[in-house]
Amino acid sequence: MKRKSETQKILAVRDYRKGKKVADICREYDCAKSTFYTWVRPYTEKKNKYGTVKLKDLQLANDRIRKLENELEIIHNSSFFKELTLKDKKAGIDEQYGKYSVHELCDAFSLPTGTYYNHLFRNKNEKAGI
Repeated sequence: MKRKSETQKILAVRDYRKGKKVADICREYDCAKSTFYTWVRPYTEKKNKYGTVKLKDLQLANDRIRKLENELEIIHNSSFFKELTLKDKKAGIDEQYGKYSVHELCDAFSLPTGTYYNHLFRNKNEKAGI
C-alpha cells in the first residue's frame, strides 16, 4: 500500500461523512479499515487541555460565529448606525463601560480607542461640544 496524501485522507473522510460504506472507501483508497479509522479520528474529535471537542460542536460554534458576524455587518451597514454621531457612539460606550473592555466597546461602535480615550481623559467632549 502506498502512503496517502492528506488530501486523499480528507476526501476519504468526506465520503464517509456523506454515508459511503467503509468497505467501499477502503477498496477505493486501497487501505485497511483500521488505517481508515485512524484518518477519521482527527476529524471527529480534538483533545485539548479542557477535554475533548467534537467536530460537530466545532461546526456549530463556527456557524454561530458566522451568524453573529453577519448580524454585526448588517448593523454596521445600516443607515441608522452610519448616522450615529461621535457623541452617540461615546454615549453608547459609556452606557456599557465596565461590562466589556474598552477595546471591545470601541470595536462594536466602530470608534478608534484613541478617539474614545482622547474624549474620556482629556475632556475634549466639552471643548468639542460633544
